[in-house]
Amino acid sequence: MNSHSSSVSWVRVTHDDLPDQALPQGRIPIIDHNPIRALGDLPDAVGVGWGNNGNVMVARGDNLWNPNGPAQSTIPIVAIDSWESSRPCFTEIAPFPVGVDTWISLYLAITKNPNRGRFLFDSGTGTARLDWQTSQNQSSIDAARSVLDVIYQEEGTAYRSDLFGVGKVWGDDLTYHPLGGCVLGRGRTTTAACPDIGAST
Repeated sequence: MNSHSSSVSWVRVTHDDLPDQALPQGRIPIIDHNPIRALGDLPDAVGVGWGNNGNVMVARGDNLWNPNGPAQSTIPIVAIDSWESSRPCFTEIAPFPVGVDTWISLYLAITKNPNRGRFLFDSGTGTARLDWQTSQNQSSIDAARSVLDVIYQEEGTAYRSDLFGVGKVWGDDLTYHPLGGCVLGRGRTTTAACPDIGAST
């Protein structure tokens, strides 16, 4: 991560017990939740490779004669597996447990999104911020549509556009399982991006 497209690396840690003698010469400051501490020269891989697990959400308005029922689970227990297709997608049927029938079928899609974000140090706030745009989720939307369009056409139903914003069909600004940022095996060693302070994921 860097603030000026240079080789200066920054990262947030929560370790308060790093021994000072373990910090090498030529130290680079990093941000801690306590005082500013220092750490040696970090690999360029630290802060990059962030992904949102290809997650997008969407909802279907069910037909009035085909309700879901008021009693629903709190976690997904059924899914549609099309991972081996040209647009891999694992679509979890997400419950909507509000205690009444909503005539809504909610879906959480997991896709193979090739796009990645990165963390950048913000010197104004002393924190790291994620550089990721919702437009990078378009491939995930396309993959999910390849599965759900078939269902919607078969059932004669339509996408809801009132759950993720006014007139917004896709929940493309969230992630269920964020990944990356300090990827194992991507640093100067084969053990971790942060070999001097232990494996990080």
